[in-house]
Amino acid sequence: MLHCAMPEMIPRRLTPGYQARALFRPRSLVLVADPAQPESAILAANIAAGGFKGRGFVIGMEVPGLLPAAEIAALPEAPDLAVLCLPPAALEPAMAALARRGCFAAIVPGPAPGLAAISARTGVRALGQGSFGLAIPAIGLNATLSHIAPSPGRLALVTQSAALARVVLDWAAAEQLGFSHVIGIGGNATLGFAAAQSSTTRASAADCVTSASRPGLGAMWE
Repeated sequence: MLHCAMPEMIPRRLTPGYQARALFRPRSLVLVADPAQPESAILAANIAAGGFKGRGFVIGMEVPGLLPAAEIAALPEAPDLAVLCLPPAALEPAMAALARRGCFAAIVPGPAPGLAAISARTGVRALGQGSFGLAIPAIGLNATLSHIAPSPGRLALVTQSAALARVVLDWAAAEQLGFSHVIGIGGNATLGFAAAQSSTTRASAADCVTSASRPGLGAMWE
């Protein structure tokens, strides 16, 4: 059994626009990036190389295959999913703008103090802070900090630890195993293990690999 102190969770009534499908099976996404952030370049490269089968947009930098927009309000449609590579001070304005545009699911790979409270105020639920990202190989989505692209398959990896995610992905590549989902919940601020496992189970016939990495915690494999 996994024992850990759970951070504050956002009540569903405070996030009426959020739908799990938008996060775990997105049809469109936007990368909102500050090029000075260390995660921006690798996420941009992985998204571009993944060949996402949905519609992709980008704000703040140029990414091959993604349509540029000047700002969130100028997006031609409300994306299902936003990837936010921004400094902490810029996160709440961006999440508020996403909510106004109709996007309520996000990935936050960098530091985000107070993310649970920001989510409560804006209505946008997020993987993070410090999320490894999200990969759904069957739809060409690789919005992760991974050094290799996961192959499609039947395993679902849900982890807090970027280091452990890389170890598992290396092992899977050597064993020629693929994934339905790779999900980095990071700081577990508003979307954690339970939400990720439930959504991936409904979305696919995956065998589930779940891991946890915090001081004093081991790994749990199911």
